[in-house]
Amino acid sequence: MSLYKFIEIIEESGKGAQSYQECLREARRQLSASSQNAASYFILASVAEKFVDTFYDQPLLSQTADEQYDNFKDYVIRLSKAEETGDASIILDALNKVSYDVEKNKRR
Repeated sequence: MSLYKFIEIIEESGKGAQSYQECLREARRQLSASSQNAASYFILASVAEKFVDTFYDQPLLSQTADEQYDNFKDYVIRLSKAEETGDASIILDALNKVSYDVEKNKRR
């Protein structure tokens, strides 16, 4: 499965908790099916789970939804582009940088 599918899920389902919940389910399915791209699926599952835990039963402002989506989309694109190269050092660099950004964005 292409990581870009996560962007499609959110764009088709809206930017609310239910769309991130679907991303979380899909990431977990992919993690269970194969170790290929497992680190990327794990990172995206973690981000989606945090979104669901934070916003599932809370009102979500459109500005917040847009900001969260922009971050998530950026992670997907960076990880996808790295994986498309097939170069292990580029993939590792992207995994490290995205992981760092995920942690940094949690503190906002």
